[in-house]
Formats: sequence, C-alpha cells, structure tokens
Amino acid sequence: VSADQIHEEIRTIDLGTYVEEVATTLEPMMKKGGHTLKVSIEESAELETYPSVIAQIISNLVANAVTHGFDERGGLIRMSLKNGGINSLRLTVEDSGKGIPPDVEKRMFEPFFTTKRNSGGTGLGMNIVYNIVSQKLKGNIAVDSALEHGACFTVTLPFSIES
Repeated sequence: VSADQIHEEIRTIDLGTYVEEVATTLEPMMKKGGHTLKVSIEESAELETYPSVIAQIISNLVANAVTHGFDERGGLIRMSLKNGGINSLRLTVEDSGKGIPPDVEKRMFEPFFTTKRNSGGTGLGMNIVYNIVSQKLKGNIAVDSALEHGACFTVTLPFSIES
C-alpha cells in the first residue's frame, strides 16, 4: 500500500485484498481514537485501476468519519465491498456517528467547504474524494445520512477505467 502511494499507475488488483490491506494501515488511527473498523468483503474482483487513489479514497472517508462523525468518543466504522451491478463493485464506508445535517450534506463535496475551519480543516478532503471517484476512476459516490444515525458513503467503481 505504501509503495502504491508513491507510484501512480494503472494496474490490476484484487480489490477485496487491497481494501483489507488499506484497512490494516488505518489501525493506528482507529486505536488512537478508540474506534473500531470492521471490514466485510462479500464480493471481490480484479480491477484495472489506480491503487494509490483507492487507498486515498478509503483513508479520506475513514478519517472524515473519525473527525466529523464522533464527538470525542469511540465509534464503529464498517467498510464493505459488494457487487455493484454490471461490471462494477460497490465499496461502502458507514459510521455509527452523529450523522450529517442536511445543509452540510448538500455542500460536502464542494471545494473548501468545511465545518472544522477553526480546527484546521481545509474543506478539500471530500472534494478530492469526489473528483478522484468521478473523474479519475470513472465511478460514482453517494452519501446517505440521518442525524443521530451515522453516515454511509457508497462508492461504485467499474472493473476497468480504460475507455
């Protein structure tokens, strides 16, 4: 995973194995905050993709859940990989946190939008994730949230980004 973050090139990976490897690199962040990360690989496949950006997407979504989803208390983050339909896989990152207010949910993918400006937030994390998923990987990202019921990010990735 760390080598992938240095070399940005398309290669074929087993996404399920890769998701588990990335989750392992997040364990220190989870332990530090008293959080639990559970990974469920229901279906996997080989993808032609940029592994470095897959790692960045997962890291940003999990870090976002840790930073924004929990008020100084440990929480549960579930990551799953499932069949996403024709020639795609669906990666979800779901937290048991406080949820996202509707006004924030509408703007969260905008550049420089943050609810943590006074705490060092730049408002670029979710915008970067959105752009990577939609432009670089030719996929889709959606968010579903309800106050006091957490948030769920769903990323649908095609098996190949070659057009």
